[in-house]
Amino acid sequence: MTIFRRLLLPLSLLLPLLCACGPSHRERLQQLETLEARNSADSLMTDDSLATVLAEFFDDHGTPNERMRAHYILGRTYADRGEAPAALEAYLDAAASADTTAADCDWAKLSRVYGQMSAVLYDQNLMQDYLSASDKSISSAWLARDTIQALNGMAYKIGAYIFLEQDSLVVKAFDEVYAAISNYFGPQSAACYCTLPVKSLLKLGETDKAMHYLDIYRYESGYFDSLGNIEAGREVYYTLRGLLYTDIHLYDSAEYYFRKELFYGQDVENQSMGANGLSKLFLRMQHPDSAAKYAIYAYEMNDSATARAATEIVERTKAQYDYSRHQLKAHQEYVRAERHKEENRLLCVVIIALAVLGVYAVRVWRKKRESAKEELSRKEEKLKVLLMDLQSHETVERELKERIASLGTIIANQQASAERYRKNEEKLHELIHAGEESIRAKDIELSVLKCHEEDWERLSHEKSEEAAKNLSVMDSLRGELAQLHEEMSLKEQQISKLNEEIARTGIARRDENERTERELKESQYYKSFKSIIAKGGSLTKSDFDRLDSMTKSLLPSFYQFLSSKRHALNTTQYRICLLLRFHLDIGQVANLLNVSPSYVSKASKEILLKFFGEQGNGLLLKKRLSEIPE
Repeated sequence: MTIFRRLLLPLSLLLPLLCACGPSHRERLQQLETLEARNSADSLMTDDSLATVLAEFFDDHGTPNERMRAHYILGRTYADRGEAPAALEAYLDAAASADTTAADCDWAKLSRVYGQMSAVLYDQNLMQDYLSASDKSISSAWLARDTIQALNGMAYKIGAYIFLEQDSLVVKAFDEVYAAISNYFGPQSAACYCTLPVKSLLKLGETDKAMHYLDIYRYESGYFDSLGNIEAGREVYYTLRGLLYTDIHLYDSAEYYFRKELFYGQDVENQSMGANGLSKLFLRMQHPDSAAKYAIYAYEMNDSATARAATEIVERTKAQYDYSRHQLKAHQEYVRAERHKEENRLLCVVIIALAVLGVYAVRVWRKKRESAKEELSRKEEKLKVLLMDLQSHETVERELKERIASLGTIIANQQASAERYRKNEEKLHELIHAGEESIRAKDIELSVLKCHEEDWERLSHEKSEEAAKNLSVMDSLRGELAQLHEEMSLKEQQISKLNEEIARTGIARRDENERTERELKESQYYKSFKSIIAKGGSLTKSDFDRLDSMTKSLLPSFYQFLSSKRHALNTTQYRICLLLRFHLDIGQVANLLNVSPSYVSKASKEILLKFFGEQGNGLLLKKRLSEIPE
């Protein structure tokens, strides 16, 4: 406790420093998910401070997928700020962070990394690099089973082929894209892309195929109203129709659509395309004045477009300059951050060392406290067992007294029954004596009456009959008396035999128990058995095998009883019965079996209920097992 108090103050002082080591991995991951949600919602992200911190954090502590996600969000932030070179570098770092050999590689995210990278390259007019990045985005999308991303990538590649003026590749790529989109999403979705190959088809002279795709676009895309006017922003369709009709010599229709382009398309590009189309049309129709008029107008629109393109070039150059300055600033920040990291690492090492010491001290203190608790619990358990043994001895003593009192009652009843037999015999003697006196009186009267034989003949005859009756009654009484004598003698013999049997059985049982106990105590195994008990050790399987053999040899009847019940017991319960039969207490049995005394007590209750149908504790089971004949 003293060690813990000494360490409590420095640990409380170091707790703020531990908290200052920075947010946890989970908190950083939540911040990353927040930025990803803003990106998915197309929110403008111009502050790169958190995205930079997250990229640095996951470079040191994240998985490949987490590093890729962090650098991707950083790239999206730079893209929103207009820093294309910085965005491109972040996308390259994101792609390099992905582990494409891992089973859990996030192919969907990697596809979007390459997709955003290709967009930056397209804006920089780096078409070959754009095509390479697009191929990687498409292949990653297929691996992620992101069909929409893959098909969009395939469609966007057509724009690069158009820029490179590779007309045959434009047509070939569009045929593949059109078939795939029709297969996955239906003809209407595929129809939306049908304007892409028209100029290339016209250059290749495939006007029928160009007409076919424009018709599909007109009737299946859903971009046209009932009057055949296309929705705003897609007026380039009118120019494509005009070029098609120019090539197939439908000049009136071509002029109609070129003028429609000029009317509806109010931006510079649409005005330039419409005027240029009319200039070429009138030149082919041999109307030089009109051709010159619209050529001059187209030239003016081209100048405006060129000026805007120049402005975009200046902006890209400025972005590159800003990126260089950003790199210098980032390098300086990196040096400062590394220095700060080293200081934090040293501080964390010191804090962790102190924390480990504190934890070790607390663990030592807790271990000592647990040991003391276990010792106290063990002593309390032993005390409970001793109290249970004492209660059991008192119960046995009380039962013995009750049985002795019961035997005394039985003997008293037998003596009372013998006394009743003696009283009945005395009564029978009195009756026999009275009968003999009556016979003698009758004889005297008979002798007197003989004198008056003639007068008393009839009377004599009656008296003779009465005497005969009295003799018969007397004989019957003598028979009953003899029977009572026999029954009394038999009862006395049974009482005598019962007393002799009780005495002989008790002496034999005592002699047999003394002999058995003497043989047990004199056996070598019992001595080693007692030494194990004295040391507090536990018995092995071989020890129990020897104990089993000794029981079978010295206590055959008990062994036969226990074996007949073996199917109702598990191994531990069987061994508990053996050890209790050898007069061990609950605590000793628990130590020899390497179990708790409470387990032995619970098992003893279950065995007592199975064998004898009684409720009780281990002491009652021990008593019942000792009553089984040896």
